[in-house]
Amino acid sequence: MMVCDIMNPLKSKKLLLQHLDNVFSLYIKKRDNYACVISGDKRNIELYTFIKSDNFYIKYNTCNSFMLSKKLSAEFIKNPVPVLQYVCRLYGMDYFVTLSKTRNRIPTDCQIITRINEIVKLTDPIRDRRRWDD
Repeated sequence: MMVCDIMNPLKSKKLLLQHLDNVFSLYIKKRDNYACVISGDKRNIELYTFIKSDNFYIKYNTCNSFMLSKKLSAEFIKNPVPVLQYVCRLYGMDYFVTLSKTRNRIPTDCQIITRINEIVKLTDPIRDRRRWDD
């Protein structure tokens, strides 16, 4: 359990965001079975974010991130077709157009903690269900 530093709220927010980064990337890796969603390759893969943004609501949107081979990621500018086809097939381009227009608001500590809890529930729903039923 994380203890917030009352004397330094910026430090506690930074720690919360680091924790959210860790939980978020773990969820995406587990969801995509540690493999590229397009090629199925399990080597040389990385977490890829379709819409690059520092906006809290875009950056931590689970539909906006997926595992991609480093080769496809590096070639995206030259040949975006495979990634765009994947994105369109899964969610449709309209979803990402709407997402990219999301206003940037600085999240509160409570919103960050809520997002961490939501992702933890997605990552391990069986364990989470047992814990809340006790």
